Amino acid sequence: MKKEVLQFQELTNNAWKARDSVLYKGWMIRLSEGVTKRANSVLPLAYSGTDLEHDITAVEKLYNNNNLPLIFQIPDYYAPSNLKKTLLDKGFRMIDETIVMAMEIEQLNYEASMNSYDCLIEENVNETWFQSLYNLTKMDSTKLEGFRRIISRTSNQKITCSVLRDDLIIGIVLGLIDNEYIGIYDLNVHSSYRRKGVGESIMRKMLSYAQINKLKTMYLQVEAKNTPAISLYKKLNFREKYRYRYFVRKEE
Repeated sequence: MKKEVLQFQELTNNAWKARDSVLYKGWMIRLSEGVTKRANSVLPLAYSGTDLEHDITAVEKLYNNNNLPLIFQIPDYYAPSNLKKTLLDKGFRMIDETIVMAMEIEQLNYEASMNSYDCLIEENVNETWFQSLYNLTKMDSTKLEGFRRIISRTSNQKITCSVLRDDLIIGIVLGLIDNEYIGIYDLNVHSSYRRKGVGESIMRKMLSYAQINKLKTMYLQVEAKNTPAISLYKKLNFREKYRYRYFVRKEE
């Protein structure tokens, strides 16, 4: 478990870079624009401190100084072992349980002809893709700008996949490549086309691209309550590696 958590957290940190990252007694402190918890949270994979409550208070001051709430992202492996209990005792609550899933690509054979929709792969992230993200998610302009900055910071190779139907982009996804790994981010489908095979077509196209380019592993993160998406990923042979949760103040 520890090995997989460390492996995939390294990949996701490289892909979804925070504006600033600092280490505090083994914890990774991630500070960004505040638009996603992933890039604005403490990742506690190691701990060298001796006074846990003091260190939680010290880290909270750092976030407050950056006008951000204190959030912990806690995977199945974390340190120290009493961190969860201490946070709960201090008035934190657990939200947004998320599953990290992955699959080995080499033995699979996903033909483009199996897709129900025509999917366009582009090896960049252009303005049309960002506008589609805005249209499909209905996020506000501040959050969209935050996403732009996060995506622009990564040094990973970027690819996008889009589905066009009747001059309307009805589905998109972002792929971020790190050596032989490709991470799937922001798979979004138009509300009128959900559960009609759009997401599956996009994923099959991405898998086909990964095979052609001799990538080894595809990984993604999905909220545990998103059962339709989890069913799709399992159908495509993704398997659960571990889970993580966010711990936030009860009033937030």
